[in-house]
Amino acid sequence: MIEVIKQGLRSSLQDEGRFGYRDQGVPLSGAMDHYAFHLGNHLLGNEKGTVVIEMMLQGPELYFTKSTYIAITGAPFEARLNGKAIPHLSRVFVPAGSNLKFKPPKYGVFGYIAVQGGIKMKPILNSLSYYPKVADDFLLSKGQKLEIKQHSKKGGSNAKVGSQLENSDKTIDVYPGPEFHLLSRENQKDLTVANFKIGLNSSRMGYEIKHTMQLQAKEIITSPVQPGTVQLTPSGNLICLMRDAQTTGGYARVFQLSENAINKISQKRNGEEIKFKICE
Repeated sequence: MIEVIKQGLRSSLQDEGRFGYRDQGVPLSGAMDHYAFHLGNHLLGNEKGTVVIEMMLQGPELYFTKSTYIAITGAPFEARLNGKAIPHLSRVFVPAGSNLKFKPPKYGVFGYIAVQGGIKMKPILNSLSYYPKVADDFLLSKGQKLEIKQHSKKGGSNAKVGSQLENSDKTIDVYPGPEFHLLSRENQKDLTVANFKIGLNSSRMGYEIKHTMQLQAKEIITSPVQPGTVQLTPSGNLICLMRDAQTTGGYARVFQLSENAINKISQKRNGEEIKFKICE
């Protein structure tokens, strides 16, 4: 059993996402950084897609009543188990009666606590991913108790792996969106040569992309969107849709991020620079 002593900042349960309900307006949700999510499970020998704890900027404090193994991935949170530092990106043994605390990472946004075997809860719409008003129980709360599932596989990896998270890398790989060709040539060029910044109004639903250019695009008939779609509003604002994004939208879809690019941009903080690069 894991007891939540402090929930941290919007710490939640997340898996690969909630598939098969977009036609009913239910977002995909799931881990913001899928690379870090899968890496944690791989280190522990968990089944692909096993639910993890996602933490954002400020991690939770957890008490383990049962011994287990964990792996911490994503943003480099400084983790302490019973007051002693434990490694990032490694399989770590947690004895029964242990307390796990975190200090905020120096860079990055989202970190992940994978637990060997995963966490036992009843799925909502075939997923254990938190989403407001759909799966509120999956947002961590003080005093909450999380049951650890029995691990059915042997092993895991004792190897320490490298991080994909490079704070200095600002290149975001994109593909032209359905309405990119409708932009003026000047605007098309601006979008691929300029530097942008992550705005303050960013969340799991979408990231605000700040700029100082004169960009223009007409509204479109409501059309499908998905995580990684970059929308350009008639007023010139850019929004990169993220894992909790709506399923349709009426703004021009100028770019579509690659899966790796969604992972990368999810770890960018307010004020950090990015640059779009069109994939050939």
